[in-house]
Amino acid sequence: MMRRHWEQLAVIALLAFALAVRAKAADGWVFAGSDSYGYVKLAEELRLHDRYALAPAPAPLHFGRLPLYPLFIRAVKGEAPAEMSGGEGWNRIKRAQRWLDVLIALPLLYLIARRLGRSRAAGLIALALGAICPFTMLYTGAALSESLAATLCVAAMAPLVLGGARPRVWFTVAGALLGLATLTRPDDVFLAVAFVPALLALKTPARIWRERAIIAALALAGFAVVYSPWPLRNLHQFGHAYPVGSRVDRFGNPTPNPEGWWNWCKTWGPDTWNQASLSTCFYDPPCSPNFGAHTEAFDSPQERATVDTLLARRGREGLSAGVSDGFQKLTDERIRRHPLRTVLWMTAQRWWNMWVAAHDEVLQTVKVPLAPVIRPLRRAFVPISGVLFVAILVSGIALSIDRRTRWLALILFAPLLFRTLAMAYMLFSMPRYTVEVMPFGFALVAVAAVELGRRIRARIATAPATSDQATRPKPAAGSPDREV
Repeated sequence: MMRRHWEQLAVIALLAFALAVRAKAADGWVFAGSDSYGYVKLAEELRLHDRYALAPAPAPLHFGRLPLYPLFIRAVKGEAPAEMSGGEGWNRIKRAQRWLDVLIALPLLYLIARRLGRSRAAGLIALALGAICPFTMLYTGAALSESLAATLCVAAMAPLVLGGARPRVWFTVAGALLGLATLTRPDDVFLAVAFVPALLALKTPARIWRERAIIAALALAGFAVVYSPWPLRNLHQFGHAYPVGSRVDRFGNPTPNPEGWWNWCKTWGPDTWNQASLSTCFYDPPCSPNFGAHTEAFDSPQERATVDTLLARRGREGLSAGVSDGFQKLTDERIRRHPLRTVLWMTAQRWWNMWVAAHDEVLQTVKVPLAPVIRPLRRAFVPISGVLFVAILVSGIALSIDRRTRWLALILFAPLLFRTLAMAYMLFSMPRYTVEVMPFGFALVAVAAVELGRRIRARIATAPATSDQATRPKPAAGSPDREV
């Protein structure tokens, strides 16, 4: 009973600490970017005119971005102004995201790790990691979809780990929560791979595969009920479902014919540069991409000349199908020449760079009294992220190999790997795209640390006894101590 009281006090203290540091991190450290202004515009048009659009009529209705985060902003901001990271509207968005993180995501993370590790210590370690990790807390202070999506992703995984007693109910809930997460960010649909190990972990009746099929169908139904209004609305309005929205420019407007250019960038980009700077420049008509020192973009002077020709054509025609087809032809030729480098090696580099990075995209220049303390911390972000990434990988692999923890660990580890690898393959490799699944890594690291501690203690406990038996002198023949 005493241990339980101490555990409850520790949870409360860690949650209070998490709330305090998030409030401080959001106070002047985090800025808003063009994505933030796009979300706010959508929310304002919804509030003022009940139209999902970036501006009043006659501006067209919008299908580029999924709707849940603008709906969230509309609900929490109300009529309060939100301009250039200022105003009561921004403060309400930050406060709502902090409370969701501290009251929903972190407690669920604690329960997931406690269940997976079968110990209080695992839950508390995971909760502590979630409370102090700067890479996740920063986004609670930014008007970006990552914070809400991370809360919903943790909430979607929780029923799969904790709801074994009534799987038909809890898998349906998990499917519905995954639908909400996907309505926030389309890439969150990759978390659906978690349902495979979750189904295999079930202890079902005699007709095991029939029961698993029923449970899987219920989870899919839960997802469909929540998610289907979005593609149905688009099908009605535009004659096309746009189930995951579309690529947008830096002003939030959908971009036509981006496939060829995007696929060509995938064949040579080892990091986020051509996704963030180059692609944004390409989609903005007055801008001409400047490759500068990025000579790896070209295999030959002839290819560079072809790219220059296509860019000049893009300047005349805009983002036409012909320009896209030209870049797609370059893509296909390069993949034929270097299939391993363009597909596997580039994906691996982007995957590494999205995890091991400064993770400071939303941090502004520090001009506050704590600046001498924060600047060295920012310089330490890269090695901290590297240690965390290696710890997540080692922990996930170790727990997935262990027969006692395999399926529950894979509920977290499989979507973490699949989502980030898929994003890296598709060129979406900015460090902030790890935010949604990083809490899964905290749980894996916490459980692996507790398991390692158990094994070390067991080894220490058995070592003296083994040593005593080895050094004890054998009884002489005929001695009363000799075994018969």
